[in-house]
Order: sequence, then C-alpha cells, then structure tokens
Amino acid sequence: MNELERLAELLTKKRQIDSDISSIIRRPSLPSHIGEFIASRIFGIKLEVSATAKGIDGVFVEGPLNGKTANVKLYGKQEGILDVTTHSLADYYLVLTGPKSPPVTSRGATRPLVIDHVYLFEMRTLVKSLTRALKYTRTVVFHYELVGVFGHFQRVLRLFRYSTSVSAIVLDFRLHI
Repeated sequence: MNELERLAELLTKKRQIDSDISSIIRRPSLPSHIGEFIASRIFGIKLEVSATAKGIDGVFVEGPLNGKTANVKLYGKQEGILDVTTHSLADYYLVLTGPKSPPVTSRGATRPLVIDHVYLFEMRTLVKSLTRALKYTRTVVFHYELVGVFGHFQRVLRLFRYSTSVSAIVLDFRLHI
C-alpha cells in the first residue's frame, strides 16, 4: 500500500471518530469545541448556544466563579502562547494544555489532544498589566497568580493526560510570557 492509499484509509477512520466525537459534544470535532465541552463538564460552565459568540464561550454556573464569563482554550502543547481577544473580553480565560514544549517546528512531530496543565486567568487585570508592561519593554516577563479554585477536579482531568507516567495534572495559575 502506498502512502496516499494509507492516508486515505486513516482519514476514513478519522472521519468516523470525528463523527462519534461530534455526536457526544453536539458540535464539529475540532479542538476548540472539544476543549469547551470538557471544560463545561468539569468546571461547571454553561456554554453559549452559538459557537460563534465573540470572545465568550460560556458562563460559570457554580462555585466561586458563578456568573462570570469564560473563554476556553485547548492547546495540544504548552508553548507559552495564549490567543487573547481584547474585544468582548471574557472575565476569565480557562486554558487547557498538553505537555510543556518549546515553540519549534512541527515537522515530524505529533500534537495529541491531551490535558496536562490547566490555567485560569482573570483577564481584565491580565490585559491591563500586559499593556502597561509592553510600553516599557519588548520582552515581557510577567507572573500572575490566582487562587487555585479547581484543585478538586484533578481526578477527572487525569482522563485526558498524555502519559500514564504523569502522576498528577499541574493546576498552575501563573502566566509566564
């Protein structure tokens, strides 16, 4: 079997898996939608009816963030990059990432959809601090701390780990840019 035939065979299997995932999450099987679904179930977020709502994916409906808006990001690797939209800014960004990795070429690599780290950012404070810091330097080293309100969700998050050798999911509430 040549490479194109093998690729076609694998894509057929992937379409079936994507269809199965879509039937569970009720949206297309894309990393963004998968991340939003996982976050909604684990962290008590009621998702927006439309996936095209600008800057806000949903609202926390329980716990200490009840009533606060959320934007959820799911990244296959933690590369120190955060896609921030400053218009229609959510109260919090909940970022789920895979293993730590430097931003290098993706050639020859895989990017499995796993969760090894969870970050929660209070966005108005973060954006103000970053804007102020960027006025003085092109390199920003910024440490932002937030009380870890989600530590009791580690057991459920372990379902999405990359490796069984990882003993715990890191719930790190710091941003290093």
